[in-house]
Amino acid sequence: MKIFIGKILKYLIGKKLLNKIFYENVSTLKSKDFKKWWVSYRDKRNIYDDLKLMVNDLILTDNFNNYSPYWNALAKDHIKLLSEKGIDNFKQTIEKHHYWGEGTVISQLLKPIYDDRILISYENSELSKKHDFCEIEESKEYNKSNLILLNYLINNNYQ
Repeated sequence: MKIFIGKILKYLIGKKLLNKIFYENVSTLKSKDFKKWWVSYRDKRNIYDDLKLMVNDLILTDNFNNYSPYWNALAKDHIKLLSEKGIDNFKQTIEKHHYWGEGTVISQLLKPIYDDRILISYENSELSKKHDFCEIEESKEYNKSNLILLNYLINNNYQ
């Protein structure tokens, strides 16, 4: 009996430690809590019919209960952005908040090509263009990183 309890304690401590390591700085949401949030949120908001239909269908599937708590939290954030900022603006809302990390001038992926000479033609005014859901400096950084990437692709025949 003592050995069995010891194994259980090791398992629980190990599981808590793993959760702490992997989820400490990451938002998570259990599937049952996502469902509760969704039902409350959809009834209080003016949500696009297609989005409402998709999420309603999703939470009714058998597999939904096995979804990752991280993905549930991410889905919640995305749904909020879509309903508050509009589906037409997802490239500047969802993409900005979750995927711009490697598309910025401080990206480790851009570091090797950051100082490459820009050989392609471009309008200087395009670098100052402000995007609707971004601050001006954020927009400029995004424009510059896109120019660096485009220059690299064209100069290396990745057209």
